[in-house]
Amino acid sequence: MKTLEVPQMKLAPEKSRKEGLQMHLDTLCYKTRERLELINITKDLNEVVRKNGLKAGFVLVQSLHTTTAVFINEFQQALLDDIKSFLERMVGSMDYFCDMYSLV
Repeated sequence: MKTLEVPQMKLAPEKSRKEGLQMHLDTLCYKTRERLELINITKDLNEVVRKNGLKAGFVLVQSLHTTTAVFINEFQQALLDDIKSFLERMVGSMDYFCDMYSLV
């Protein structure tokens, strides 16, 4: 039986941290003043990316609150008015209870 010699593979030089995948965690907090409020967070997200020197990749935005929604759209006043109007029609100003189980 004949064995083949396999040339030793040369490993690529280790990439510096700035060239590889980077992850950064930052928490942004917003306090609303109205029952229904739309907040443009684009500038805040851009600032987080800029101050951490991130050049490529993606930004994950997550809300940890049950009554918050995150959506991407143009931040134009006519569109914001339409969204608020739609939500008011869908939900209205119903009275909500903090403890629904106490009603049973």
